[in-house]
Amino acid sequence: MAEHAHIDPGTLSDLLAVRRRPTLGTVMAVCEALGLQLCDAILFR
Repeated sequence: MAEHAHIDPGTLSDLLAVRRRPTLGTVMAVCEALGLQLCDAILFR
């Protein structure tokens, strides 16, 4: 997944373990790798 999203594997691991918050660019890269639109991944409250 990290390779497809062009992000560091350690970054992805930290995000999945909730050890850090993603930047918008990282969220966009992961969404693109998963074939999702950004609006499907972000919940505004």
